[in-house]
Amino acid sequence: MKKYLIAGMITLLPIALTFMVISWLFHFFTGPFLGITQSIVIHFENRTGIDFEHHAELVLFISRLLALIFLLVVTFVLGFFGRRLFFKTIMHNASGLFLKIPFVKSVYRISKEVTGAVFSQEAKTFKKTILIPFPHSEAHTIAFLTGDAPFACKTALKELEMSVFVPTSPHPLSGFMLLSSKKNLTEVDVSVEEAFKFLLSCGAAHPGERPSSENS
Repeated sequence: MKKYLIAGMITLLPIALTFMVISWLFHFFTGPFLGITQSIVIHFENRTGIDFEHHAELVLFISRLLALIFLLVVTFVLGFFGRRLFFKTIMHNASGLFLKIPFVKSVYRISKEVTGAVFSQEAKTFKKTILIPFPHSEAHTIAFLTGDAPFACKTALKELEMSVFVPTSPHPLSGFMLLSSKKNLTEVDVSVEEAFKFLLSCGAAHPGERPSSENS
């Protein structure tokens, strides 16, 4: 029974985690538009005479689905016009306006720089998988090289040459931002994707190894 339970967990856990992540993203992206889409659904109910009074969950789901469709359409339209010169000029002027508003400019600048770095097609956010001594000199952890250290930090301490992101496990989206010298970094022949799998599995899925089901 123990073997069957473990086999069942191995089968169901990835599916459950996938649905949890998708559900969280679905609620996260549709939440800001929920009030607008719910008003549309209620207006449609009044026009057609359909009774949603006892189906609050159905109304909520339809509202979120409409919000997701609306978000996808808006994103596509912005992406399409964003590649046109005249729209870039408009966005540049709008960006300049945001950067003049107190407090808003700080949030906008940080958000713009982070999204530009993460979604940029010209450069990868994580350039290499490396090993770095952490949390002390007798232990090493998998980390990702993100680029050169800031110039101000290099000026303060010359040995701080590179910026490194050390993710946590099993949720590698959080972690530690470190500045280190090149001599402390050891490059490993592991792709960023394989390194993330290793971290998500808490070290159970080794880079370069196939699951036992595929080997059989």
